[in-house]
Amino acid sequence: MAYMYTVLDGKSSKILLRLRRLASEFVYVYEPAEGRVCLTFRPVGDSELGAVTNLENCIADIRAWLATNWLKLNDDKTELMYLGSRQQLAKCHKPDVTVGQHNIPNVTSVRNLGVMLDSRLSFTVHVNKVCKTGYFHLRRIRAIRPYLDQGSTTILIHAFISSHLDYCNSVMYGISAANLSKLQHFQNSAARIVTGTSYLNNPDSLSILFSLHWLPVMYRILFEISVLVHKCLSGNALSYLSDSISRYCPARTLRSTSANLLQVPRCRTEMGKKRFGYSGPSIWNSLPPDTRGIEDLSKFKSSDKTFYFKLAFSKYL
Repeated sequence: MAYMYTVLDGKSSKILLRLRRLASEFVYVYEPAEGRVCLTFRPVGDSELGAVTNLENCIADIRAWLATNWLKLNDDKTELMYLGSRQQLAKCHKPDVTVGQHNIPNVTSVRNLGVMLDSRLSFTVHVNKVCKTGYFHLRRIRAIRPYLDQGSTTILIHAFISSHLDYCNSVMYGISAANLSKLQHFQNSAARIVTGTSYLNNPDSLSILFSLHWLPVMYRILFEISVLVHKCLSGNALSYLSDSISRYCPARTLRSTSANLLQVPRCRTEMGKKRFGYSGPSIWNSLPPDTRGIEDLSKFKSSDKTFYFKLAFSKYL
């Protein structure tokens, strides 16, 4: 996967459409607004070299077209990364790609829309970045905590901590228990600063989250994905997300026909289960029937959060 950052003086619809047509002959998907080219191949035989050749030809055509329209492709800012499982990456030779006069070596992680992607999509780099940035702000808030009341501290925590914790958290569905534990420990530290509770006085961090009505990290991820599915079904999401899910339609009439369920595709790999086309329907089907039947978004969010709140803090209710 190559990430290209371009300098476009005017991102008009005609320019983006032309770039998409140029890339459609070579690659799997091209997002000109984000400057991203994605190509898929199997690490067997000559398919890898063929994929690299197609990628170079695609970039060369895009680069030439941009030049004729007084636009510039930043060759030296292009990044190349191979995505796959550990077994797939071990079979790849990972050759470099030539962009203009620059040889682009492959990297192990890249930033895309503020999210750090690594070659195995484990999001370990992103989790470490979120925790590093968050703890920096936590230390600064802790220094002034004696001069703030709980309400003001909560506002600061939501502004500097929760915003980092919740940003694009739906992509972290299926992350390892170790990474999830890092994020949960980070949230627990923020909750203790808000309430002014030390670990010696109350070692049960879950009870502190319960008192603040904060969902744990895992349930925040499930909540965001279920809300995104609701937006897809109501026509308020992007088309490429809405097209990745479909309603469950059995071959014959069953009681589940009117249950507002979604079709869960078959998936044999753990990496494949992280994609929205699988995680979205799986999470949506696990919701109560009454919650799935709510059409209003604000009412759905309220019912959805109540469901996950009861699920997370069942021993306190």
